[in-house]
Amino acid sequence: MEVTGRGARRVRIPPELAGRVWVVEATGGLLNPHFWLVADTPSKHGVREERLCMLGGWPWQKGRPQALIDPASFRDVRTMAVRHNRIGRWRLTFRAPEEVESVTAESRGSGSRILRTPDRPGTVTVEFGRAGGELHQGLGRRRNTELLTGHHGPVTHTVAVPADSFLTVRDGQGGWGPMMPWTLRWSASD
Repeated sequence: MEVTGRGARRVRIPPELAGRVWVVEATGGLLNPHFWLVADTPSKHGVREERLCMLGGWPWQKGRPQALIDPASFRDVRTMAVRHNRIGRWRLTFRAPEEVESVTAESRGSGSRILRTPDRPGTVTVEFGRAGGELHQGLGRRRNTELLTGHHGPVTHTVAVPADSFLTVRDGQGGWGPMMPWTLRWSASD
């Protein structure tokens, strides 16, 4: 499902998206490609604004940030400008986790991503830049995933991964959004 708009807007989540997690990816305008995706979530004291993730990127950019969202606790999301900026045109794409791209011999990105592993076990060598990053296995919230490796600075690490699973690349604090460039190299186990 794709939704397009301009500026800060409210986007209603269709009822058919409720009940499971979704991968969301966005493209932004030429001058200000990044923006916040915000939801009003229930809390003990009423409703609070929760910044779900920072998304966006140029339309031609490969490896744009992706995030997992679970719309069970909110009916809509809003686009909100990053500090001291405006939001131009944007496009949000919601897809099922099964539809994300597979890890290739060399996958690259400059933001958080969700990737599927092939139908056979293998190893993944991850290379994070200056700001570091984290590699998780599984889907869902951070507490429901297994941290495979992570560091707050440059690191190269190799880990074994099972067949038909999901890998999530996140920033050094385990969050979703733009990152320093990273590289994943997958190879099949013998």
